[in-house]
Amino acid sequence: MFALAIGALLAPSSAAETLASWMPQRIPPEFASREIARWARSGLISGSLCVLGTALCWLSGLSRTGAVAGFVALQVLGQFWLLQALVPTDDVDAYRRHNPLLDLIPASARVVHGEADGLFGPSPLVLESYPDERLHWLQRATFDRLYPATGTMAGLRYEFWLSPEGLDSFLTRATSQALPLLDDRRRLRLLEASGVTHLLLGRELEGVEPGRVRLVEEVDLASGPLLLYELLRSALEVQLVGRVLPAADPRMVVARLTDPSFDPRSAVVISAAGDPRFGAGGKVTVVSSENESLRVRTEAVGPSMLVVQRSYLPIYSAEVDGIEVEIEVANMHRMAVAVPAGEHEVLLAVDRRSLSPAFAVSLLGLLLLALKVRRSRSGGIPSG
Repeated sequence: MFALAIGALLAPSSAAETLASWMPQRIPPEFASREIARWARSGLISGSLCVLGTALCWLSGLSRTGAVAGFVALQVLGQFWLLQALVPTDDVDAYRRHNPLLDLIPASARVVHGEADGLFGPSPLVLESYPDERLHWLQRATFDRLYPATGTMAGLRYEFWLSPEGLDSFLTRATSQALPLLDDRRRLRLLEASGVTHLLLGRELEGVEPGRVRLVEEVDLASGPLLLYELLRSALEVQLVGRVLPAADPRMVVARLTDPSFDPRSAVVISAAGDPRFGAGGKVTVVSSENESLRVRTEAVGPSMLVVQRSYLPIYSAEVDGIEVEIEVANMHRMAVAVPAGEHEVLLAVDRRSLSPAFAVSLLGLLLLALKVRRSRSGGIPSG
């Protein structure tokens, strides 16, 4: 403890640089310097308590049991005192205030927060813009600005956050990493193809074509302005499209999705090689929709593609009229199923058939292990 504290005191700059290299880029570097100073003080106090406790136990002449009990009690009290600063405390009323934007976002909305993970550029949340350096200002800002970690508490559904099943999709994360590399115009097109209906952002959008978004509301917060946009041309939650554009690699997928001629309501980009296919699409009716399953009826004029705005996950399987079919990767990270012309019923559901064999193999392994242990105990471990 003393060694860490003394090291932080003797070389605070090096310690701060090392800590800053471990932290996410969105956290200001000044935070590392403050943390190193706090750690050094805590380390010196903890070390001093150890020395004091040892000295008191030795001078008091207590029995070994009494000395250990007293030493532990002193350490516990000291840690409770030191750790008080680590427990986030704030006025609860600051988190009870109703955000007016919640009244403007429909319950069925699919939301993206442009500041989360730097999707639309660096986050504007820095401690220097607040009255003092206490971290509770940042916590208040995450509530006021409806960041995903707090907006989900109000029932909002955030895209590029977690899939409906509560799993992170690799392809969704890859898509989110592509967003910061684009300009606002192409970012919006990628969001449209992902079925996003609303965007929260701390600034005005730049270079966006008229008729693509609508500014719903702008609110002034202590952390800065927050704008709510509605995307007007986004793909539907479930839709049947006839125009199918294959793309052999992720770069080509992004290029097709952000092309001005791409209409996410009538076309889909699938991650595959081949020639484009053009059809008329059709009508789709949702029969049931659950977290782990989706059942729909389709009516297509010709061969079409059913596009579902859920993260592509290998645990899903698909059936068309009870016959298992392949699920395609659609629009970089969504799911799509090819359906023939006419009326059909399509089922998408989590496939748990592999769970039973895996469980059986695990159980067999445990039984064999138990048998081996029993034989070793009864007959001894063979030599050699």
